[in-house]
Amino acid sequence: MKGKDDMNLMLINMIKRPFQLIRREWLRARIPLERSTVKYVAHRGLSAEAPENTVRAFELAAERHFDAMETDIRRTKDHKLVLMHDASLKRMCGVDQLVENLTYDELKAIPVTGGNHPERYVDDPKAQYVPLLTEYLEICRDSGMIPMMELKDNWNVPEPLDDEYLSDILSQVRTIMGESPVIFVSFNLGSLVAMKRLAAEQNMENVTLYHLVRKVSELDLTWYLKEGIHLSLQGKANKISDIRKVNKAGLRTVVWTVDNKDQARLYIWGKVEWVASNGQLWS
Repeated sequence: MKGKDDMNLMLINMIKRPFQLIRREWLRARIPLERSTVKYVAHRGLSAEAPENTVRAFELAAERHFDAMETDIRRTKDHKLVLMHDASLKRMCGVDQLVENLTYDELKAIPVTGGNHPERYVDDPKAQYVPLLTEYLEICRDSGMIPMMELKDNWNVPEPLDDEYLSDILSQVRTIMGESPVIFVSFNLGSLVAMKRLAAEQNMENVTLYHLVRKVSELDLTWYLKEGIHLSLQGKANKISDIRKVNKAGLRTVVWTVDNKDQARLYIWGKVEWVASNGQLWS
């Protein structure tokens, strides 16, 4: 039985492969990667070329004229809002400490040594520390990029972030960005619902919300449209037909994380609004 299943799988792959090759060449000929075709998000700054979520990575993204720039917000022991993807500093700084257990002064004293190409920036202080949210927002404001901020501290639990935490984020965003567009994303749907309520209470009509999800097929798209919360999708986990269902429902889409040009063309063909990548995909 197993041999028969293996043979069937081989036949399916033989049929699929020519189709995939034909589609790839068709997309290369018909779908340009230029910024006029889609909006590009610099994932953790230009993280393919500098350590992620550092001032240097953010400034490089600004120099390349990305439409938006994504980052990850966490809170220190003394409630400073800082930018770090992981809960621990182990991967990026080589220190097995949690961000939430350190004051900001303690955190800033620990150098960034991980990410991409730290050796290029040994004499560049902008690539060597964990920055504050305000530093990132100032770069977004001055360069005209839209900030896309992931609420990170409770991505793997059902409870939303507390109102005080979210209000602090909104206050800093409003002070620096004014009425310019801003985007919040999170795996925690409760945090997005709370952020929506707080933004409405403060008359912040410039806030857009995206729920980070793996699979479109598991979602009630009607509910998202009613709540005004859009979708940020893991690209490889969803088919183009899934993305088109989201579009048909009247929702916007971010697809992450796309570092392959042929993949990007496929999603642009599928009419996504945003492509998030670690590097520059257009010419």
